[in-house]
Amino acid sequence: FGTNLTVGTGSGAVCRAEPYPFSDTFGLLSLATKTGSSSVAGVLCDLWYAAVTTPQGQNITASACVAADGVPREFNLTTGIAYKAASVIRYTFSNPRIGAPSEDLFEPSEVCSSKYPMPACEGGDT
Repeated sequence: FGTNLTVGTGSGAVCRAEPYPFSDTFGLLSLATKTGSSSVAGVLCDLWYAAVTTPQGQNITASACVAADGVPREFNLTTGIAYKAASVIRYTFSNPRIGAPSEDLFEPSEVCSSKYPMPACEGGDT
């Protein structure tokens, strides 16, 4: 699907092809409604909440505490899937920088640009 993920750093890094298309983790917030106010690390923010049920019956919720500068300070996503590590995602953001990111952030990592696909493991293991 064209989505690669760099795992690790330096000589231990690997480039992993993801078996699924890109999905915007924050996309559900486009359906959110303001539900109140709160603060994160002393920064006042508005609480936003959205919930959907997929055609397969999966309940997905997202919430965010968005500061006056429009940048989330906290984000929560609950998918309800059985695999616990992927069923709840919680981010807390501190010291955000506002502005256009530098173009080099969108360049492939060294391992994805020069060592992909990775050679097979010894003994045929994956």
